[in-house]
Amino acid sequence: MTIQEKESKITQIIRELKKINYPGYSRDIVSFGLIKKVDVDDNGKTFVDIEVPTEKEDVFNEIKKRVQEVLKSREDTQVNIRKKEIFKRQSLPIRGKGIAVYSTKGGVGKSTVAVNLAYSISKMGLKTSILDLDIHGPSVPKITGTKDYEPYSPDGKNIQPAEKFGVRIMSIGFMAKEDTPVIWRGPMVMKAFRTLTFSTLWPDTDILVMDLPPGSGDIQLSLAQEADISGMIMLTTPQELALEDLKRGIVMFKKLSIPILGVVENMSYFICDSCGKKHFIFGKEGGKKVAEQYGIDFIGEIPFDPELLELSDSGKIFVLEKNNQTTKAFDEIAEKIISKLNIA
Repeated sequence: MTIQEKESKITQIIRELKKINYPGYSRDIVSFGLIKKVDVDDNGKTFVDIEVPTEKEDVFNEIKKRVQEVLKSREDTQVNIRKKEIFKRQSLPIRGKGIAVYSTKGGVGKSTVAVNLAYSISKMGLKTSILDLDIHGPSVPKITGTKDYEPYSPDGKNIQPAEKFGVRIMSIGFMAKEDTPVIWRGPMVMKAFRTLTFSTLWPDTDILVMDLPPGSGDIQLSLAQEADISGMIMLTTPQELALEDLKRGIVMFKKLSIPILGVVENMSYFICDSCGKKHFIFGKEGGKKVAEQYGIDFIGEIPFDPELLELSDSGKIFVLEKNNQTTKAFDEIAEKIISKLNIA
């Protein structure tokens, strides 16, 4: 069998497997990364290796049944379907609670909001830390002015985080130089996730604020399966497209059985310097309406503030530098979050 014939057969097998959706989802098992290997030998015999990341017997059996149905006409195909080892959900190495700031869509100011919420919580007298897991754009080092920090291990096992104004900071961005993209395959991403999440030294932390990457990839799924977090902060902007993405994110985390603390809307309005009035330039109360639609709390609105962008770009913490309506919004949201977490 020629190389071209082998490649054609592999493509056909993958195309057929794409017809199978993961139970409960609209995505197929190929895009979810369940197909670990498809090989064709010189005699035309095909070997398919499928790894199912679940402890649920009914999910595993349903996928196995569908694979057998789809490939039943291919008598020369040998299929190996196995369960992936699932890491048990474990406690974060902190004394308090962990929350995650998430947006389905990128470009909504997630990292800036995560950092300033952490510092607003810190102002309340709680020992606060930030964990930046945004593999696509780890901007927390720049926002906090810690981009030159180089992590080290004092004991050969754990990692010492950076610290800025009493808040400890660990970021995937510390592992790459500025302007260098972090291009990692799934296993490397997961190793970094586990190392930073479970091996960073901040045991006296009351609140750990995690900045997640946008979308629905490995880190989100692993966080749901492996880390015992107290809840998600769903971030959006008022635009219709962002709101549609917000709905998908809410559904995803409900399916993953992660509690959602509520919705925060960023860039909700602009306060005119001349008239002092609020201008809803991107739409009005969209985040609040979606929260009501899905029966979750709406925690607050953050105005569009050019100074927030300027100070973040220069590595200065906005809520420590300014005392205005935007800072008040962050502080009020932080108070609501702490109240929901029942932390005195």
